[in-house]
Amino acid sequence: MLTHFICSDNQRIKCSDCLSECRMKQRCAPYMFLFKASQDRKPILDRLPSVTEILSPFRYTYLKQKYDYAEMPKEMIFKIHGSAAHYFLEDEEGAVEHIATELSLTDKKEKFKGTIDCYDFTRGGVISDYKFLGKYKIGTYLEDFNKNALDYKRQINGYRILLEDNDYSVSGAELNCFCRDFRGYEHKQEVANQGKVYKTGNKAGQPYPKPVEPFYCFPVELYDRNEFREFFYQRIEMLMHYLREDIMPPVCEDRWGDKKCKGYCPPNEYCDYYVEKYGEEKQ
Repeated sequence: MLTHFICSDNQRIKCSDCLSECRMKQRCAPYMFLFKASQDRKPILDRLPSVTEILSPFRYTYLKQKYDYAEMPKEMIFKIHGSAAHYFLEDEEGAVEHIATELSLTDKKEKFKGTIDCYDFTRGGVISDYKFLGKYKIGTYLEDFNKNALDYKRQINGYRILLEDNDYSVSGAELNCFCRDFRGYEHKQEVANQGKVYKTGNKAGQPYPKPVEPFYCFPVELYDRNEFREFFYQRIEMLMHYLREDIMPPVCEDRWGDKKCKGYCPPNEYCDYYVEKYGEEKQ
């Protein structure tokens, strides 16, 4: 669980101590940012797992659940951005009658829960999920959404289980991507430089397409209902088995050439794979 922050001088401090008194000359972020960033969920064994936790790599979820770890507040900025944007898009007062937002549901078996960003009644029941992503990520979707957005496609199909278990019909689904680093004044230049923007690209060595809009909506395939349910509940059983029996899951498969290990896994210091290969690089 998240218990410590990493200060700008790479020293660790308990989140509670940081909030009580900053050990540096000046706080690295506003107090309320640090307070919100320090809030973590209860352990999964004390509650129902979420759709995202079930579909995340087992080892990643296990490490975050079993060990106390630290993060740099500045590395959590996009998480806060996403939460704030979701709050902006929420219809708290129910002003739009045909739309339900932030719909929190539990499945019939009471094995998991999730919160659907948006459900549209008027189109026969369409799931809309919001993501706030960088240009690079959206560029991979523009190249091949079905291949490069597998994680989000599965997440939305997980929400379908929740909706249908609670008597909501589902006729379609979509992923709404907001480009968090879009610059409108660069639009003409980006069009002119299309295909010349990224130094890194796909496996063929070609650069990914450059997003030239601040917003993209991608249709999401609805999987075979029975097959996906079986796949999803198998993942629940496997995740709970690892946690209850305290068994370290296999090394994550999709590691982006170990970029995830090195830059996107805060508890990586407890992973034998990471320690063996990069332990000396851990601050």
